[in-house]
Amino acid sequence: MRVVLFGATGMVGRGVLRACLLAADVSEVLSIGRTPGAQSHPKLRELIVPDLFDYSAVEDQLRGYDACFFCLGVSSAGMTERDYARLTYDLTLAAARVLAPASPAMTFVYVSGAGTDSSERGRSMWARVKGRTENALLRLPFKAVFLFRPGVIEPLHGVRSKTRSYRMLYILMAPLLPLARRLWPDAILSTDSVAAAMLSVARSGASRPVLEAREIRAAAMRPASAGSRGDSVDNTNSANNTNSANNTGGAPALRRGRRWLAGVAVLALLIALAAALLAGCATFGQLPSGPQLTTIERSPEWHDGRFNNPEPVWINLRAAMSRLFDRDPEARPSAPVAVVRSRGQQFLQAPDSGLRVTWLGHSSTLLEIDGLRVLTDPIWSEVASPVEWAGPRRWYAPPIALDDLPPIDVVLISHDHYDHLDYATVMRLKQGGALFVVPLGIGAHLRRWGVPERRIVELDWWQATSVGGVRLTATPARHSSGRVRPATDRTLWAGFALNGPAHSAYYSGDTGFFPALREIGSRLGPFDVTLIESGQYDADWPDLHLGPEQAVAANVLVRGRTMIPVHWALFALAHHPWSEPPERVLAAARCADVRVLVPQPGASIEPTVPQSIARWWPLPPPNLAQVSGAQRMPVVATRAGDPARRFAAAGCDAERLAGR
Repeated sequence: MRVVLFGATGMVGRGVLRACLLAADVSEVLSIGRTPGAQSHPKLRELIVPDLFDYSAVEDQLRGYDACFFCLGVSSAGMTERDYARLTYDLTLAAARVLAPASPAMTFVYVSGAGTDSSERGRSMWARVKGRTENALLRLPFKAVFLFRPGVIEPLHGVRSKTRSYRMLYILMAPLLPLARRLWPDAILSTDSVAAAMLSVARSGASRPVLEAREIRAAAMRPASAGSRGDSVDNTNSANNTNSANNTGGAPALRRGRRWLAGVAVLALLIALAAALLAGCATFGQLPSGPQLTTIERSPEWHDGRFNNPEPVWINLRAAMSRLFDRDPEARPSAPVAVVRSRGQQFLQAPDSGLRVTWLGHSSTLLEIDGLRVLTDPIWSEVASPVEWAGPRRWYAPPIALDDLPPIDVVLISHDHYDHLDYATVMRLKQGGALFVVPLGIGAHLRRWGVPERRIVELDWWQATSVGGVRLTATPARHSSGRVRPATDRTLWAGFALNGPAHSAYYSGDTGFFPALREIGSRLGPFDVTLIESGQYDADWPDLHLGPEQAVAANVLVRGRTMIPVHWALFALAHHPWSEPPERVLAAARCADVRVLVPQPGASIEPTVPQSIARWWPLPPPNLAQVSGAQRMPVVATRAGDPARRFAAAGCDAERLAGR
């Protein structure tokens, strides 16, 4: 068998190359790449192709091969869909479209990934692109096409991933893999078993073109035909799991083991992410240093090597951790969210009132105020995470593509958590001319990512800058910061007041309830519109997020005329039903006589214009309708971080909470 191999220097490709060189029935391996590899072998021939999108100069050398193992791939972390599609779909098809006519008897095996979306319409960008690639390969005139979708792959024989963050994860997860193989025998593969399965389907085919982890394992265990075996390839990862899976102590023990493993895996993941940071992973940003750190250390909020809250915070950590893996079926929508999609045509004309708000989901909002366009906490990525393979995934594609936005004057960042400061989005926005106005310390992340110094303004609480006649003031908030680092709270968190010649607006950022909200209102209010975080709350962390009732009370304190609840309807970051925040906000608003508008994601509204917006989100499920959310999950902030001392009860006490 003559084999063509792409990606021979990667983790999977190295395992496949080893297996091919050991297999007696493989007579030749043609490794195609842009640079020479380090390995030599009588069976191995290298074909150097400087441009992997163009094979016109080497097409004659690709004739008469029996199999192609395509193991090239890149991580989608930090990439736009267009760029990821070029390096996944375009690059793969460039090779396949040449190989199909050159070697029509070829079996083409493509390494895709678990979770690939064959419909090409799902929420996950990488899965859509992989699905489109698979579908295109199936249409080509090969003898056969097989699409491998492995999940976790354990590297053997010194093979390592070329992706730094993956490599750190494999190192730290290595002690857990034996237990993982016992609990999920069909899910954990090795580089050897993937390679053995590729050779198996090239020799004997498979019952269907798409092979998930279970089918890959089964193919790897099929005995090779006589004369095709060389030195043995280790498939004990698959074989031994069959017996061990039957000795886990029964279903209850299995469930306990899985729960324990999940907890340990999360801990290992956090360690791996921190290690990846120390190894230089760009998505983590960087900590302030040098003159920037000197400036930070002069801040009144900086004590004992970190920023501190105006009111200490309390977290019921034990209770929160005990529910870490609880699944609330209502925390995510069961049907598509009603989104208003556009190409940005509404921005061709300025708002008649001079004030317009376009909420894009979570805390991303385009605010047009007195001729200035301000984008708050923009996140266009698929996942609120430093890596694309782990973290909260968005429920719908951005209502407006980044390229369809009007020219942005200011990007406001409230703090550096991943659902507010998104690496990939910043990398796109830095190509424009927007000024980045951020709390102290966040400039270090932006500098690491190549944002020019002249376009970064860092503010402490109560400091301000003016852009286009609008004064932007950083306001205190009660929250935290950090991007999975060993040291947290090294960058400041803030809200923002925007005061223009004719209009004013307030964005809370992420915050818990605290008395200085009244000072914000007295010094910088009243506000024509407030964007106040109202979702992703929990009674176990009542000081980090307002919750619906306290959000309404905060609006009263800052003297907001119209409130728009934000920080909901895009990611599942808490246990409450996803559509509960607006219901509870509206109930509390009726008690406090507060005007609330709840626009659909992507809809543009002018808050100073009289209007009403129909409910577009689903009602609470029937089993929850009899008990109000405030009774079921009260969120009441502590005084000075003491859980025995609270500001007030939730629900219709919003007026008393605000001190009316």
